[in-house]
Amino acid sequence: MKDYLRRLLDEKGISQDYVFTLDTNDYWGHHIIPIEVLIEFIDNMNPQTQTQIKQKLVVIDFKNGDILHFLEFITRKMIEVQVN
Repeated sequence: MKDYLRRLLDEKGISQDYVFTLDTNDYWGHHIIPIEVLIEFIDNMNPQTQTQIKQKLVVIDFKNGDILHFLEFITRKMIEVQVN
């Protein structure tokens, strides 16, 4: 999964050094998450979830959508899981 995500980012011209900066309503309020952390998080998910994520990214890519919007959604969910 790591290779797929890195290749997709490269094809979309998104730097491997990209960083999400997200404001949330939790105690910490502001989170700075490098995309590599998200890649590791996704890579450690169960195979079924990875497949669902990949399928969604393929559809977004096919429709020329913004994959970062979906990846930000996953990052927000990752924060929720880690903070709560």
